[in-house]
Amino acid sequence: MKIGLLGGSFNPPHQGHLHISNLALTKLALNQIWWIPTRKNPFKDESSYSSYENRIEKCNSLIKNHPKIRIRKMDEIYTEKLITKLKNRYKNIEFFWIMGADNFENFHRWKNFKKLIKLIPFMVFSRDSYLMKIKSSKAFHLIKKDNIRIFATKKIKLSSSQIRSNV
Repeated sequence: MKIGLLGGSFNPPHQGHLHISNLALTKLALNQIWWIPTRKNPFKDESSYSSYENRIEKCNSLIKNHPKIRIRKMDEIYTEKLITKLKNRYKNIEFFWIMGADNFENFHRWKNFKKLIKLIPFMVFSRDSYLMKIKSSKAFHLIKKDNIRIFATKKIKLSSSQIRSNV
């Protein structure tokens, strides 16, 4: 079984999350995508964030009729520890990390990012102008690139921060 993991704050979840999930399902022939909303993002000031349960509820509402996307509640906030736990628990599943190119720009700041890139293949989907920034990013030059695939996709000009600022 092949499962894509899309982690993030999902504050709020939106059509862009759904778009890259559907692309990943198709392009990688995945059986499922697991959305893993984090309780706390170590890089963001979450004082203006909706509660964790509210974000979970909104995720469920957005994907309620989707046959291949599931929400997984996990307490681990660091991706490297999360992946290690999942791989130990589900030994017969091949996992792929799904992310937008905007998040890859700061990937070198993730805890144990060099170890993380060895644990799981990264599938990076373009978003706005970030695709061009990937190859010049610090992370791209610091890691073994065999485990990263980059997909050029239709531009989606939508982000959770943009949605929050318009509210």
